[in-house]
Amino acid sequence: MPSKKKRTSTKSDMLQVLRGGKLPPRSVVQKCLAHMQERRDAELDRGSATERKMAKHFDQVQQLKGIDTKNPAVSSSLDSLLGMHQKFAKRKLVAPKVAQVVGGLLPGRLSVSAIPPFDFDHVLFGSGTGSNIATRAASANRLNGRIDVSAITSANKGFGGGSAYGVVGLYFHPFGSGRLSVHVNPTYSFQWWTNSIRPTALVKSHGHVSVTIYGVDAYADTTGEPATIVSTASTNIFSWNEEETNQVRFDFKSDLQTPGTVSLDVNHTLVYYLFVESQVGVHSFGWPGSLAGAKMSIAVPSIAYDYQLHPILQQ
Repeated sequence: MPSKKKRTSTKSDMLQVLRGGKLPPRSVVQKCLAHMQERRDAELDRGSATERKMAKHFDQVQQLKGIDTKNPAVSSSLDSLLGMHQKFAKRKLVAPKVAQVVGGLLPGRLSVSAIPPFDFDHVLFGSGTGSNIATRAASANRLNGRIDVSAITSANKGFGGGSAYGVVGLYFHPFGSGRLSVHVNPTYSFQWWTNSIRPTALVKSHGHVSVTIYGVDAYADTTGEPATIVSTASTNIFSWNEEETNQVRFDFKSDLQTPGTVSLDVNHTLVYYLFVESQVGVHSFGWPGSLAGAKMSIAVPSIAYDYQLHPILQQ
């Protein structure tokens, strides 16, 4: 009778074959996740800078009784707010990419359900916002599927913030063009709070849990640059975004469970990373002014995926 260790090893080897062979270098997933986080941080920083500028002008107007348009300071702030509104109105959004549809017969399907240990885990921290950077913590463990992230603004004076991000996941290298669907059902707990003691004391607490697929040029075969993210798909499982000023807000829940599914057209030229991700972030003006916190804990019991191969009939 084969030993338990041998049976486990055989099962692991079979799953590795189904996922397309040997796991790509860990540095690939680290690099591509870092690139994506840098893009997210840059977007957040641009938004925060705009909000601070708007709040500054609003505060100057509010300090005086009534809106005296003849007052140079008030007039300047009003003109700046109007200019920002007009700038936003003219700005064009980048058109989303449209996925190409592959035709042909659908002869079969590969279905896999993987439990921990998963293939990879990773944590990242946002670069920090402003001069008063938030306290951030993150951990992710592929061995048990746990993710814990938190971000809390400092009580020191001055605008600041930051974010924390963690993932656990699998890789998959398809045999050919097809459709990949990923299914998860994580359990999660969260807690967030915001304190803002005046209308112009900007504050924000946000967080999310998502299931995501990254199509990555792991070996520079397609783009010439290793770890380049070529295609993405993501489905939000749970999120919050609290930014009410002049309010004290708080919420928490424990042991929630929400299923999520995401799909993407795939091909054999890329390696696909399938993962559950969690991110929390905060910003505030410190105290007295505003404070914010965000915490989330995730347990991922399994990651399942279906791969539908799309062979194309030649006429």
